[in-house]
Amino acid sequence: MTAAHHHPTPDPREVNIVKRIRSIPDRTRGGEAGLGLIEVMVSMLLLAMIAVGIVPVVTLAMRVSSDNVSLATASQLVDQEMDLARGLAPTCAALSAWAADSVGLLTTDPRGTVLQIHRAAIVCPSNFPAAVPYTVWVGIQGSTSHLSSATTLIQLNGVG
Repeated sequence: MTAAHHHPTPDPREVNIVKRIRSIPDRTRGGEAGLGLIEVMVSMLLLAMIAVGIVPVVTLAMRVSSDNVSLATASQLVDQEMDLARGLAPTCAALSAWAADSVGLLTTDPRGTVLQIHRAAIVCPSNFPAAVPYTVWVGIQGSTSHLSSATTLIQLNGVG
């Protein structure tokens, strides 16, 4: 007894799926495997454009950061000078001598910039007690610009 081979009728939906899969072009056959020279060149061009756009931003950020170090140091120096002046004897002679003293008024910030402390001269009043304005500013050595400045009133009880 020989059995006849009976093939079931294929489902038309399966036939359509198989036809669709077979109709998808195989990219590896035509020598198009991997990246071509044009794709590599376009990628390099895009990376170069991105790099050119980022470099100025990074440079600006570094410059601003460096300026902030000098500004922060100058502000601390002004605050320190104000505290030292308030701690002096409350006489016009003591404050005038302090304001006229120019020794030790140069300092270097953490990034190496030399900062100079400036103190305004004091004009002694004729009547006491009196409040006298005291002004301090800090700038980069050799520059006329002020990085930080402050003025306060200091109570004086006499000539001294």
